[in-house]
Amino acid sequence: MGGFPEAKEFVPLIDRLFEGGPESIIAILVILTILLLWERKRLLDLIARREEKIDAIVENYYQGNMTLTEALNGVKAVMLEVRLKL
Repeated sequence: MGGFPEAKEFVPLIDRLFEGGPESIIAILVILTILLLWERKRLLDLIARREEKIDAIVENYYQGNMTLTEALNGVKAVMLEVRLKL
């Protein structure tokens, strides 16, 4: 899933924050951009896992319906045989 960026990657940006001026504003924007990108990646991973679970549920539902249909057709065939013999 990829973790949070390491602190050592932020050290140069944090140094620029305390220098003041335009560089500190740029540093703030870069830090916010990194945090938002990390959060976006985390959310996309979460969505992908949930979609996989939904796909598995739909597949299980479909298989269950197919099994039920086969069973009901079998019961129908047996009932027809019993009816013909009576």
